[in-house]
Amino acid sequence: ISWLTVNDLADLAACYAQLGDMLNAERQAAEFRRISPTFPVDDFVRQVGYQNDADRQHHEEAFRKAGL
Repeated sequence: ISWLTVNDLADLAACYAQLGDMLNAERQAAEFRRISPTFPVDDFVRQVGYQNDADRQHHEEAFRKAGL
């Protein structure tokens, strides 16, 4: 899909990882890194502005699981 933003790719990779579909998680993560090789995931998570710290931790864990 050519219209996904870099944020969409990160979220998609995280979703695939949480579902256990590591092949697609790795594909999306690779595309994310190709488009934005220096984009720090920590900054991405900070931009979301979670009200609940457990939600932030869950999101970060999913990104890490996806290889981001």
